[in-house]
Amino acid sequence: MAETCTLTGILLDPAGAGFGGAKVILQPTSRQPVVTAAGDIVAPVVPAAAVTDEDGALVLTLAPGLYRGSATQGAGGRSFNFDLAVPDLPTAPLADYIGRIDVEVQTSAQLARDQAEEALAATILVAEATAADRVQTGLDRTVAGQEAQVAAGH
Repeated sequence: MAETCTLTGILLDPAGAGFGGAKVILQPTSRQPVVTAAGDIVAPVVPAAAVTDEDGALVLTLAPGLYRGSATQGAGGRSFNFDLAVPDLPTAPLADYIGRIDVEVQTSAQLARDQAEEALAATILVAEATAADRVQTGLDRTVAGQEAQVAAGH
């Protein structure tokens, strides 16, 4: 029974490129103790962090169990999330136990641009509705003014 497993390999982004210089944070998906195949009980670990080298190489030593991970390049850089199922083995290749959550890598600038475009679209809709209300209100005032003139005999 292995109390921990050392996973090694290259962390690849969803496009299949090495994700170099990335901070990797892992959290267990359950706080419950894990019972290994040998019947041993392994306590959940605190969140773990590591950094990939420039090629994306990564070494993780974790207790067996399921983890949710995130990888981020630099402050506000590209990022993605993934699942990791750490086996009850002393060592294992990372590629065999990692699964993807995100299918798109997006920089913080791209995310900000997308949010700005959504906000602009919402602002345009509000402006169009306001303009339509003003036109309608103006028409109502014109009709009311004409009716008042007719009633006054003009």
